[in-house]
Amino acid sequence: MRMKILASMWVGCNVCVVYASLAYIFTGDGSYYGSAIFAAMFGFLVTLFTTFGGIQFNKEYFMAVVQHDSAQYLFVCFAIISVPPTFVWLAVLCINAVVNIAAFAQGQLFSYLGYNSMTEKISGYAGKITQYSAQAFSFSAQMQLAMMLTLVFNVFTRFNMGSALAGFLYWRFLCHRYVKDPYVHALLSTLGPKCDDLMSRYAPSALLGIYHKLREILRSPIQQYQQ
Repeated sequence: MRMKILASMWVGCNVCVVYASLAYIFTGDGSYYGSAIFAAMFGFLVTLFTTFGGIQFNKEYFMAVVQHDSAQYLFVCFAIISVPPTFVWLAVLCINAVVNIAAFAQGQLFSYLGYNSMTEKISGYAGKITQYSAQAFSFSAQMQLAMMLTLVFNVFTRFNMGSALAGFLYWRFLCHRYVKDPYVHALLSTLGPKCDDLMSRYAPSALLGIYHKLREILRSPIQQYQQ
């Protein structure tokens, strides 16, 4: 019974993310943006509770939790609250929510609602959505990178502690995604050599040296996650 309640809460959170995201896009009402962020945060908490159970006060438990994907997304959502609303992060959350709902409807809906014509139709539609999950995750990876650029722009245009902290946390998050997410890894692995080639061709030697040093600094957290 407890697992069914948690699953219902998780699905409800994902539905709220999709609804609030679409409502924000069509109305521009900032309250919907906040609702989407908080619904996503609650959904991540439900996932963490389902995965790890109650809180344990030991190092192994803490390290396992903070390295979980849901915890990483949760930290970013906390940081994103302090910056102006942006469609880019909502796109990431909304894509993940749609794929989550479709995967649940296709794999577990019958065990919760039984087998009937309605659930059969819903499962069929969900199956069509999951067929495009690879394209959805690929687009999500592009949006995750675009979010980093958005936060960098915010740091330089409206510098404050909130935007700087959000940028730092998101950079760490993106390093984590580079290691864990094959779509983010593929995207950055493709863009990295292209940036190197452009810089080596057109950048002056002094700027090229700064670029390589900065690149090494930005890559250093990746090595920590890979260990």
